[in-house]
Amino acid sequence: MNCVIDKMTSPRSLLMIQRAKELQKSDSSYISLAGGEPDFDTPAAVTEAAIASLRRGNTHYVVGPGIPELRQAIAGHLAAFRGMRVDPENILIGAGTDFLYNLLIQLLGREKVYAVEEPGYGKIRKIYVMNPIRFTNIRRNEVKSKILCSDVRSAMQGTGKELYLATPQQIVQRAAMVLQDVHYVIEAEFEMTDRAAPSDNPGKFQDIVTRRMSRGQCFHTPYFGCREFPAAFRAWPGGPIPTIEETRDLGFMLYDFNYTDPQNITPMYFHAKLEHGVLNVADCEVYR
Repeated sequence: MNCVIDKMTSPRSLLMIQRAKELQKSDSSYISLAGGEPDFDTPAAVTEAAIASLRRGNTHYVVGPGIPELRQAIAGHLAAFRGMRVDPENILIGAGTDFLYNLLIQLLGREKVYAVEEPGYGKIRKIYVMNPIRFTNIRRNEVKSKILCSDVRSAMQGTGKELYLATPQQIVQRAAMVLQDVHYVIEAEFEMTDRAAPSDNPGKFQDIVTRRMSRGQCFHTPYFGCREFPAAFRAWPGGPIPTIEETRDLGFMLYDFNYTDPQNITPMYFHAKLEHGVLNVADCEVYR
């Protein structure tokens, strides 16, 4: 029996966490991103709510897709803050990411590529243009089709066609005119909502953003338009921003997407105007 146990291995995420802790002993600058944990203590309101739940007797295993009240609360959060209408019956609560990833693989298969939605959005106020506006023309290879949501639902039910795109049959070459040698300074902010914990404050989150930006850390590499054009970033050191002196009407640009009706997701635009090298996004009129 001991020989069998010796051959057992821990999940890769736990091995990465253990390795990060070993590195942190010799260098405190290391930050572990393997466990999906933040680099600050759990807010007091969350801790107190967990203790209160335990005292109410919620200490047993939960069967099925999760506690109905929690699934209903998640559906309400998605509707209020993300504009997504999701039936609580379609929400699944799992014991950690390993459980949910394994469930996805069982439902859709191992040969698929999965995407995880970004948890939030930044709020940009101004964009400062530092380099002269120049364009260049390139040719890019793209695919002309996309996988439909209806195909995904059919695959989850065990019917329908396979979820893949054959590149040789779908590839198409398109000409693109793109900006060249771009250099921006982006001014952004965040606002505390009524869902903030009593211990939350703007300074705490500002420190987190500043610290991670100074180290070049990010959840996803930022990019210009599409992932073929990744963007390098760093914190602006402060002082006057040397923008170009150009003023021009840039026409209508994409602002965001309206997710109020999941069956009819529509784009939103704003009238972009460059004033002495500064694009004001905060005080713009949005067209739906």
